[in-house]
Amino acid sequence: MERWDIFCRVVDNYGDVGVSWRLARALAREHRKDVRLWLDDVAVLARLRPELDPGSEGQRLEGVEVRLARGVVGRPAHHRLEQLTRRAVGLPGLVAGGQGGANGSARQGDAVIERFTPAADYSGTGTGEVTFMIHEGDTGSSIAQNLVDEGVTASYDAFYDLLLEQSPEPEFHPGAYRLAEEMSAKAALDALMDPANKLA
Repeated sequence: MERWDIFCRVVDNYGDVGVSWRLARALAREHRKDVRLWLDDVAVLARLRPELDPGSEGQRLEGVEVRLARGVVGRPAHHRLEQLTRRAVGLPGLVAGGQGGANGSARQGDAVIERFTPAADYSGTGTGEVTFMIHEGDTGSSIAQNLVDEGVTASYDAFYDLLLEQSPEPEFHPGAYRLAEEMSAKAALDALMDPANKLA
């Protein structure tokens, strides 16, 4: 199985680590690649995916090996990432360097990049009424998927990407919420944050 290494230096918190995670997951799930995601700060991704241990040097989630690039003595972790990237230059599966390897790999890389065009989204506040449940232990990722399953939002990525852009990150509380069908991701998030829409 072809291995791909993705290197992410966390600069703007959820934006860069979120895109890197989505790319790694797409390569593992849809293209069946052996993917390692190298981060200099796993704790940021762990806030989005609580299943991860922020202190672990290596762990797997959804088919992706998440690796912590620890710093060497006297240097921060991002220097370790730069060192790993330089060593990897020229490898067929290097995402950081834009290397696609053979033509087949390049085409697969192009297919993955196409996934990062704007996600499908509705416009406006929607129609009708949907009672949407948030359960104890639900994460932003699971809520994003449940909204699609209930016909509230158009796509997982539209809502999840919006969550990644929020600072501070939204806090979701268990209960029933009054939403609508075919809401934009922003309208759905605003509704979930509005206490007036909480039914129980």
